Amino acid sequence: MDEKIESRKTDACVVDILKSTNNKILTMIVSEAETFIYSVSKLAVTKLLGLDVSLRKAVFIAHRLQNVLAKLVALNPKSIDMGQYQHNINQKQLAKCLDAAVKDCVSIVNIDINSVSAALLTLVTKFFITAITNIIEFHGAHRQFGGRKILFKILRLGPKSL
Repeated sequence: MDEKIESRKTDACVVDILKSTNNKILTMIVSEAETFIYSVSKLAVTKLLGLDVSLRKAVFIAHRLQNVLAKLVALNPKSIDMGQYQHNINQKQLAKCLDAAVKDCVSIVNIDINSVSAALLTLVTKFFITAITNIIEFHGAHRQFGGRKILFKILRLGPKSL
């Protein structure tokens, strides 16, 4: 809790300093715990091969600022601190509830198909693994989707999928 209070105090101080410069600069607080969790995850180690933990943390923060949802779903929901009694709850049931909540959020918010990762696509409840693989392969070859109609050209993806 002290970390959150200190972060907010620091943020308020930085905002006050920036106001005096007449620049329109936004600030954002990023949890140290989240950056650490991501930086030591299997996904980060594989994706950012050869970078040490501090650089993986910096990459996480940069990507988080670009696309908050994509980086949050890369974290294991159970690793996010939810309070001191988190470990007293049935862990299997907690994992199931957290996964369902994340899937619901991703499905409600929608995604940018041009910047989506495979991890994020697996959370979109309408897609199946085959369709996800096909979308990622198509995106790798073409780099950009022009609209929803282009998705129909992808093998095994038809009108009912959208």
